[in-house]
Amino acid sequence: MRVALSLVVLAAVAPQLTAAADDPVSATVLGPNAAITEGVEAMLGRRWLRGIELTEQGLASLASPSDRAAAFSNLCAAYVALRDFDRALEECDQALKLDTGNWRTYNNRAGALIGKGRLDEALHDVEAGLALDPAAGTLRQTETIVRNELKRLYEPQHAPASAG
Repeated sequence: MRVALSLVVLAAVAPQLTAAADDPVSATVLGPNAAITEGVEAMLGRRWLRGIELTEQGLASLASPSDRAAAFSNLCAAYVALRDFDRALEECDQALKLDTGNWRTYNNRAGALIGKGRLDEALHDVEAGLALDPAAGTLRQTETIVRNELKRLYEPQHAPASAG
């Protein structure tokens, strides 16, 4: 079974994205794995802890590296939603060890990096994902968030005019 999600969980770290979350998932499914399927459904319903539990159960029976990578990427997304950014990074790193060709993992990892305030690294992950799929709308949304945050940090603040 191959289930690859790009959950728009960046609303957890970037509230301005909430309105853009109308299309929260891009998924590919091949073959049955009840725990993984139910885990995805739980995550889609924003039942993150249940989704994590089911996905971890389903991982035990996944042999394909790309399927395992997709499951780890889903776990990463769930942990971003729960604002456990360190754990999210661990899960995305596991996914990337198995498959560097899934743009969704780069998007999810960028969400974790945004949450940790590591914006330059988040932008690097967004760019890696866009190299895989330049038309990925979710990545473009993430890119906008990262660039806006970087701009806010690096632009000089306007000093108030002095009275005098």
